[in-house]
Amino acid sequence: MNSKLIEQITETLIAEIKTGRIDIDQMLPSERELSIRFKTSRPSIREALTELQKPVMSN
Repeated sequence: MNSKLIEQITETLIAEIKTGRIDIDQMLPSERELSIRFKTSRPSIREALTELQKPVMSN
């Protein structure tokens, strides 16, 4: 899978959560909705969502 695309999707979703476009208590859109929005396959979306769940190490 295209790791650059997956990284871009992950970063976009993180930015939308940080800016409040997606409420932190709100469910994310479905894989199907995200795949349509980002014009990519559901497996790519699934991988991006998996990346979102990983803990973030801060310096």
